[in-house]
Amino acid sequence: MTTTRWRTQLIVPPARPYSPLRGLAVMARNPARWWSADMYDTGVRRVPIFGRTFVHVARPDIARTVLLEQDDAFGRSFVTQRILEPAMGGGLLTSDGEHWRRQRRLLAPVFRATALERFVPTMDRHALACRDALLEHDGSTEPVYPHTARAGLDIVVETLFGGVDIDRRSITTDIDDYLVRLGRPDPLALLGVPDAVPRPGRRRGLALVARLRARCHAALATLRASGDSLESLGLVGRLLAAIDPDTGDALDDEAIVDNVLTFIAAGHETTAAALAWTLYALAHQPELAERLAEESGRVLGDGLATADAVSLLDLHRRTLQEAMRLYPPVAAIVRTVLRPVRVGPFDLAAGDHVTIATLPMHRNPAFWPNPHAFDESRFTPDAVGARDRFAYLPFGDGPRVCIGAGYALTEAVLVLARLTPALRFAPADGKPPEPVLSVTLRPSDGMRLRVHRSTG
Repeated sequence: MTTTRWRTQLIVPPARPYSPLRGLAVMARNPARWWSADMYDTGVRRVPIFGRTFVHVARPDIARTVLLEQDDAFGRSFVTQRILEPAMGGGLLTSDGEHWRRQRRLLAPVFRATALERFVPTMDRHALACRDALLEHDGSTEPVYPHTARAGLDIVVETLFGGVDIDRRSITTDIDDYLVRLGRPDPLALLGVPDAVPRPGRRRGLALVARLRARCHAALATLRASGDSLESLGLVGRLLAAIDPDTGDALDDEAIVDNVLTFIAAGHETTAAALAWTLYALAHQPELAERLAEESGRVLGDGLATADAVSLLDLHRRTLQEAMRLYPPVAAIVRTVLRPVRVGPFDLAAGDHVTIATLPMHRNPAFWPNPHAFDESRFTPDAVGARDRFAYLPFGDGPRVCIGAGYALTEAVLVLARLTPALRFAPADGKPPEPVLSVTLRPSDGMRLRVHRSTG
């Protein structure tokens, strides 16, 4: 018997590419709507702007070239730098060269699976708090994204700082405000206009950054003054104690704050978006929601979660992976060319720009049969092994693959597994959400869903 799969395509791409000026206007409002139908099919487009070439690609073979085979020919995108560098300084997301390699060496042990196991109880406690907060809205229509964002922020702040008292609500407000004001590509930057030219909202955004960084420095001072062993504290304690095995150097406070804000902003945004889009998918697939509830009850029950138990939540993991295929939190991976290099059919020069468009690539029928259908079986071991791994890039790939990918997936699986037995979701009345690309792919309406207590 053939199973009818739920299909979703909230962004219908334009039949033809936009003109350069029209494209810049669309990019400023919502970059996710810039890619035309050809990007979802042929997967290559070249756009010249004032002497600089911008290439958009949505093909695994070219993604492999950029992220792995010729990765030394590419650096952090100047577009991303202008968005993220004010807050994240020279952290992992914004640095290049030896500075990036040194930080990666220092941070890698902190994010090993064995090191992260100790944070599963923290993830579980906040997952249960997210469940309880949503249960308070039983029978009503509620934006679920703020709930998943709050859970993600509480988890990442506690895993970073342990029990240090930090105003999490203000941090959430400031980060969201910053990303809304400065989180999309700046058309003036694409045109080469210098930063000295005023931009709307930039001054306010930079003031938020100053406040966020001051809070992080104060938290570092509190950690040092606590008298506790740094290794016994959260991830920041481990960063304070980390020593580069090659040089014997430690990270200074500015570098630690750079990376703390990277983990807070990028970490909680990615998880929050992935969970919100997954709940949207479950609102349209009640049978899948029941299967997930059964798995969670069987694996977790009412006991405390462990890392071993989370590893057994296979259906939850595959459901999240399929939701991230259809609505990838990181919908574009961007790079600036550092030296002459060939990318697909194009010869590029230093200063040119490459965007790996994961949103259209994840829906290309050449790699994903029936691409708009939700099918969690795409992520069984056999299916994954038969597919080019560069066709699916929720966390990037190559040397710069997201260092927190394992952390984020563990967290998202556990939060989802605490929601599925207790709650059921249904589509809200009115317009469906629009996927808006602002650092991550957020739902435009906060993901309004009808929330119900499970009667199972």
